Amino acid sequence: MLCMQPLSNYLDASDLAVLLKVTPATILRRARTKPQSLPPPAALGPNFPLRWKQTDVANWLNALGMDCYRADAHTVVSLVGMR
Repeated sequence: MLCMQPLSNYLDASDLAVLLKVTPATILRRARTKPQSLPPPAALGPNFPLRWKQTDVANWLNALGMDCYRADAHTVVSLVGMR
């Protein structure tokens, strides 16, 4: 049986754009043309839109030297202001 986390643990292109201070269109374009410039996307299946795990994004930002982000879902959620 497949166990999935709720989608609230994931960021969409708009949420990631807020963190990276770019537009959602830029996130989608980079995902197609320069995927190495973004955190690794979550593999949710072919019928799901592009999403990123909050903890993966926090870890990726920390690896870039942005220590203001902790690798837990609550910190990223509060910074993004999840809908």
